[in-house]
Amino acid sequence: MTYLVIHVRPYSFRDDGNKLVEGASITYLDLDNEPDEGEKGHPPLTITAPLDVAKDFTQVPGHYQMDFKQRRGAKGRPTISLTGAVFANPVTLT
Repeated sequence: MTYLVIHVRPYSFRDDGNKLVEGASITYLDLDNEPDEGEKGHPPLTITAPLDVAKDFTQVPGHYQMDFKQRRGAKGRPTISLTGAVFANPVTLT
């Protein structure tokens, strides 16, 4: 599925136990989903990803094929992880 990626922000910090935490926040728009009743536009979605996946985003903003993996989370609820992305085409915002 193709998504419009509008922002990629890497992060690196040490947690309370002095463990290094690294990754990136990926903000994107799912243009295939219609807004809820009363809404206008497309609300941004944000997911975190490891730095090796964030390197897939070579041109932002841009359209990307994004791959997700679903796994069992707390209380059996699904958790979605971003596992990869492939650049599809550029976007110019004015």
